[in-house]
Amino acid sequence: MTHPTPPSPPPPPPPRIVHVYETIDGRPSFANHERITDTTERARLLDYLNAGRLLLRTTACSEDVTDPGRGKVVPMSIRTDGSWIWNDALAYYLDTHGIGPRTEFLTHIRARGYLFTTPTKEQIDAAQNVLKERNESGGRR
Repeated sequence: MTHPTPPSPPPPPPPRIVHVYETIDGRPSFANHERITDTTERARLLDYLNAGRLLLRTTACSEDVTDPGRGKVVPMSIRTDGSWIWNDALAYYLDTHGIGPRTEFLTHIRARGYLFTTPTKEQIDAAQNVLKERNESGGRR
C-alpha cells in the first residue's frame, strides 16, 4: 500500500518593508517609536541592523527629518534579514537620536535575541521581488 505524499507546507510570507517613520499631517513623525536609552540594547540593535544582507547599496543620503540643519546625512542603502526589509536610515536614527525602529520590527529583533541570521537565497530573492514590485507600483518611503 502506498501512502499519499503529504502536501508541501505553504511558502513563507514575503518579507515586510519597515518604514522609517509615519507621516502625520504631511510631516514625518516618530511619535509611535520607542526611544532606546539603554546603551547596551542600542548597541545590540545597531549590530543587528548593520548586519542586514545588503539588497541595494547606494551612496545617496536623505535629509535628517528630525534635524534638517544636519543636511543630507541619512544613509539609504537597503537591507534584509529575510523576514523584513529596511534601509540604513533606521540605524542612523537609532544611533544619532535614540529612535528605535517601528514596534513590530523591534519586537521581531528582540524575539530573535538580537542575533542576526543570514537569509537564504530564497529569502533574498523574495526580498528583491518585494522591492521590485514596490518600485513598479510607485511605493512610498
